[in-house]
Amino acid sequence: MMVCTLGFGLANSSAEVASFAQAPAESEGVLMDLHGVLVDVARARQDLNNPLTSALAEVQLLLFDEQDDEARESLEVIQSQLRRMRDLIAATSYLRPARK
Repeated sequence: MMVCTLGFGLANSSAEVASFAQAPAESEGVLMDLHGVLVDVARARQDLNNPLTSALAEVQLLLFDEQDDEARESLEVIQSQLRRMRDLIAATSYLRPARK
């Protein structure tokens, strides 16, 4: 049995892929559901990016003025984790709904 992927790396047999292609009404419903999910992902990405950007800017400002080594180290850890979150969110940028 030949296996191929469809969508987000979900394994499907070639017969399943063929039946998906031959069922336009059913596949249209699946595509509409997928479009809704992608819209939600894009909205969540934007909703997360706005406060994340503010938090990163605030940490950077605090780092400019901080003299205490222990506090500075803590701020650098926070900055590193915020950047990690930013990168994880950016990695989902390919998940966007198609333009109509």
